[in-house]
Amino acid sequence: MTDSVRELVRQTGFPGMKVLQFAFDARDTGSAADYRTYNYPVNSVAYTGTHDNATLVGWFDEITPAEREMVRDYVWNHTAPMKGLYWDMICTVMRSTARRCIIPMQDYLGLGNEARINRPSTLGGATGAGGCCRGNSPPRWKAASPGSPPALDVCKETITL
Repeated sequence: MTDSVRELVRQTGFPGMKVLQFAFDARDTGSAADYRTYNYPVNSVAYTGTHDNATLVGWFDEITPAEREMVRDYVWNHTAPMKGLYWDMICTVMRSTARRCIIPMQDYLGLGNEARINRPSTLGGATGAGGCCRGNSPPRWKAASPGSPPALDVCKETITL
């Protein structure tokens, strides 16, 4: 994020957007520290990822081993399988000081990139809801993938948070 964008957000009072994935992924430009939850201003919206990002489970598969280790250090979980860390990331975002928090359903369900909604800079052939809305194949995430938690369990865990 540029200084001029930071100033615009400050002047307008609009909440900033904080995506936790950006704190660990070297492919993203900008200051990783801006996306660490302890630096989130209250007037911000915290996300694990957005409709333009990979799902958390898919993202874990894409990042480097060093970045995965940074994630494990940050959420203080060195024992869970990689696929299980999505819940720690969700909890980390929810515990931030941001006034608002948005978690994509695919992240709650622990789904991989087969459930991704959008692939920026591509035309047609998208999977997920975006592809379905354009008349392509039905969304793969409509039914939970094998091994994903049942929706009722996800609801109960979310309410507990």
